[in-house]
Amino acid sequence: MSLYRGKTSLGAEWNDWLIGWSGSPEGREYASHGVTVSVGLAPDGSFRIDDVPQGEYRLAIRVNGKAQFHVRATFGRDPGPFGRIVRTFTVPAIPGGRSDEPLNLGVMRLRPRFALKAGTPAPAFEVTTVEGKRLAVPGDFQGKLLLIDFGPIWNSQAGIQITRLNDVNQKFGKDPRLAILSLTFAADNPETRKFIEDKGEPWRQAIVGPLSNSISLAYAVDDENVPATILIGPDGKIVAKDLWYHEIGKAVGEALGRADK
Repeated sequence: MSLYRGKTSLGAEWNDWLIGWSGSPEGREYASHGVTVSVGLAPDGSFRIDDVPQGEYRLAIRVNGKAQFHVRATFGRDPGPFGRIVRTFTVPAIPGGRSDEPLNLGVMRLRPRFALKAGTPAPAFEVTTVEGKRLAVPGDFQGKLLLIDFGPIWNSQAGIQITRLNDVNQKFGKDPRLAILSLTFAADNPETRKFIEDKGEPWRQAIVGPLSNSISLAYAVDDENVPATILIGPDGKIVAKDLWYHEIGKAVGEALGRADK
């Protein structure tokens, strides 16, 4: 992440890094571990994926939907009525290397796809920053414009999102009417804290656990639209949602009545 520290845009440096990493042993190994399979559901709603080797996995399940190219995010978007189900799990070492006994991942509940609406009250939640300060959102930000950054570590857009927000902070960060809060979806461990430290972002940061939690559910943030950015007004209501690229700075500038948007 130090590659993005302080940068407000990415050019040849990003392309050079991406090409180099993609061709490295680590990059090739990462690419080889991504698998897409289609499975049918049994009458009781269960499913089974055979021949999964030992290791740690992140399972993202799309139900009753078809992949659809989305130019803004450049990955599949699901037009179905349900949000993705995401689960992380570990396949342990198996004596002999194989077993017919299934690994039970527990109950996975479908939830309807939900969308925030501009002009409605922002869902309330509380977080603790990496410095240990408890924050209530939007309560502790009444009277300010609040830009919330929802980001995971694993997403390929995570680094690029840093430069987008650096640009917004460079333009508007000294305006006392604006506050920025970054929420990182990950376990609170040394690796995640180093990720946040390496970003070098001067605004408030909090670690909020796995992507599937009450905050992401309330703000319609899921496996398909992270990193996500949402703008909340001084009155605690949603001003803008689904902000990407230059839309972030444009929305903040318009809300502040600034010409340098």
